[in-house]
Amino acid sequence: MKDYIQLWTENATRRKSLQLNGAFDVVGERNAHLGGRCEIAKIKLTVRPAENFQVHFDDIPNQDVAEEQGYLDANA
Repeated sequence: MKDYIQLWTENATRRKSLQLNGAFDVVGERNAHLGGRCEIAKIKLTVRPAENFQVHFDDIPNQDVAEEQGYLDANA
């Protein structure tokens, strides 16, 4: 599996910054049927302009279970 964080950070200092005029949503989805198993995931990020770099996420109700199993349940 590709390490997308590493691929993104490799060129981070050479890329030009863009000024955001407003908020927008980014959605990533994976629906793959691989023989006898399925990989299904969806994440939605909301990006807004800020004075400095900030990351905020809501608490995950079953964080301990998610860290132990390596994935989140759909109802989390």
